[in-house]
Amino acid sequence: MDVAMDTVSQTSDSPTPAQYASLEPDPGFRCSDDFLQHLRENNKRFRRERFAEGDMFTVEQAASMIGQTAEQVLELVHSGRALGLVNEQGELRLPFWQFYDSLWPHLPTIKADCVSASEPWGLLNYLESPSRGLREKTPRIALEQGHLDDVLRDARWGPTF
Repeated sequence: MDVAMDTVSQTSDSPTPAQYASLEPDPGFRCSDDFLQHLRENNKRFRRERFAEGDMFTVEQAASMIGQTAEQVLELVHSGRALGLVNEQGELRLPFWQFYDSLWPHLPTIKADCVSASEPWGLLNYLESPSRGLREKTPRIALEQGHLDDVLRDARWGPTF
């Protein structure tokens, strides 16, 4: 696989971490088609595996959990008040943990503020990824521990790994 990437050598001329963070991307940088295909395949595999996990409920299971009809759950998803994820076959699943009291009322606000939530899988990734801004906790765990303001601030600035 031919991957076009520059490497930073470990010499005295190497930028410091602060300098490196402030560097502008090289406008001439281009990933190889093979590398992009590799990223797409990894993303598809991750989504397939995540979709099959036990915490991903069908619409009917979610409806039963929250005491609503399947149609009401679909309306929650379509209105942005619930996180619904669609697989390659068009099936819809909902992570059941979003319905916990510590998360449920805040999901629309987090979604609106989250810079990486342009689509449902991005929001899921944000909620389940550790962030330095949250002392390596995931936003989901931080919410369960009562740190809503910290999560909203982190969502506005984006996850920091």
